[in-house]
Amino acid sequence: MAIEAFNEEVEAMCKEVYERHKSELELRMGIAPAGLERLDESDPTKPFADLGVFRKAQRDCCFSLYLHWGDVESGDDQHEIAVRIWLNVYRKNLRDEIWESFRRKNPLCRVKKVDTYSLTLEAPLKSNNLSSADDVLDKLVLEWLEYCRSVGGLNLKKQGPS
Repeated sequence: MAIEAFNEEVEAMCKEVYERHKSELELRMGIAPAGLERLDESDPTKPFADLGVFRKAQRDCCFSLYLHWGDVESGDDQHEIAVRIWLNVYRKNLRDEIWESFRRKNPLCRVKKVDTYSLTLEAPLKSNNLSSADDVLDKLVLEWLEYCRSVGGLNLKKQGPS
């Protein structure tokens, strides 16, 4: 029961941060309104877990906001947890363009390509300071929104699969 209560608390925190920025995310990313679902990719037999929320995948884009435990590439053993934005844009060339452009802005977070259509933005959390997760999530979303503003918006809704 304690694990489920913790999972629900993490989900609620991610949902609250998303809802706080929902209208600007939809505007700046050019995505259609969609509901949120629970993201729970945890399995006691695996060395990682993802907990948070995701915006349903549609033709245009999938957006996830969550806490990740496990294989965080921080180079610092104290960072075993990270907050993440996962973005699927369903167009490899657009994903690559976003990745290159975002990295040139010297972001405070790490940004990396994950697969053909996905990239993540990640900021580490110290495992002894989970209470800062809300603030770090908020800063990560604000950094993403600042990028979207700087390029005049992404307009993903008008992009189709390549």
